[in-house]
Amino acid sequence: MISLTVPAEPSALAVIRATAGSIAARASLTLDQIDDVRMAVEEAGVVLLAAGVPITMTADPTSSPFRIEVSVQSADGVEMGRDTLAWVILQGMTDHVDLQQSTGQTTVVMQFQQVATAR
Repeated sequence: MISLTVPAEPSALAVIRATAGSIAARASLTLDQIDDVRMAVEEAGVVLLAAGVPITMTADPTSSPFRIEVSVQSADGVEMGRDTLAWVILQGMTDHVDLQQSTGQTTVVMQFQQVATAR
């Protein structure tokens, strides 16, 4: 399991994006999927920036399907409707996306199915 926490600053999203791409490559995703992971993580991060608190990305390159989460701990939570453009983008980039909200925490959970390749 790999976890990274960055400050709630737009420039920190580049760090999350690059790290997510590296982890996705270790998970044997295709180049297109790696790009999708990068874009999806960044899109989730942009929405979660509204909380104004550090953003945490967690991923397990050994999980199948590959699972990556982006979350914030905030007493106010973060509004992310399933009818927003951000949600539509996340659905298009992932094989499955879910929004989990509990007291003080908002988590975007994304899954990407590894594609078997002939060797």
